[in-house]
This record gives sequence, structure tokens and C-alpha cells, in this order.
Amino acid sequence: MFRPAVTPDGAVLFNITRLSITELGKDHYTAQQLASWMGRRTPEFYATVVANGTTTVAEYKTKIVGYVQAELGEILRLYILPGQTGVGVGTRLIEYGLKVARPTGREPVKVESTLNAEPFYLKRGFKMIGPGFYTHGDGTPPIQIVHMLLEGVPS
Repeated sequence: MFRPAVTPDGAVLFNITRLSITELGKDHYTAQQLASWMGRRTPEFYATVVANGTTTVAEYKTKIVGYVQAELGEILRLYILPGQTGVGVGTRLIEYGLKVARPTGREPVKVESTLNAEPFYLKRGFKMIGPGFYTHGDGTPPIQIVHMLLEGVPS
């Protein structure tokens, strides 16, 4: 079941993000990168993210198992609980996010993917534009990402 995220979901989304990064990213990033990934983010930060109305959660048996944040032209965040990989939650979330990001089905959509999520996006038609880095600007190690694009469809 999908539903719009609400402010009290912030703590759950923080936890899903943290678990997804540390568990699903452990073969692609150093322990130091994983430890510093969340930076100064808090559950309150995610409550603020939810407040802008662009986040949708996926629930299974009343438990949030993943979420997607999307706006026109971009998938901003897509995270799922590690135990939910390979069962279709990510696929359903990206499909939902794409309905928001490309409402006519023709708009280009960009995403900044983690290294471990790159195959997920490639399988859904995204193409690699190039490598990139994300940094908190606080001296912690930069985090390698992949800039990707789902090309627009001509009218």
C-alpha cells in the first residue's frame, strides 16, 4: 500500500535510510564512508523533508518498508529496508516516483544513484551520465555517486 508520508514518519524514514545505506552499501563503500554518510541528518531532518509533500511511503502490514521522494524531473530519494530487496518494493516505488517525475510519461528524469543502486536504475532504463561525489563539506570522506538520466520521449 502506498500513502503520502506524514511528519511523524520522519523517524522511520531516517532509520530506513540509515539501514539501507549501511547494509546495502557495505560492498561498495568504505566503513568510514558508511559511518559518516548520514552527516548531521536527524529524524527531524526527514520530518522536514516529508513536510514538502513530495514523499510517498510503501507499507506492508502497516509497517513502512520503503519510500520515494520525487518531483518533476527528478527522483530525489528512494530507499527500502534491506530485507525488502528483491521482492518488488523498489520496483513499485520507482514506478510511483516516475509517475510524479514524468507525469506525461515523456519528461527526462534524473537521479543521483549510489553505486549499489546503479544496476537497479539501469534495469529501468536510466543511463549513466557520469560519476560524481557527494560531500557534507565537513571533512568526512566524499561519497561516490552516479549521475543518471532516464531520457525524455519525443512527442
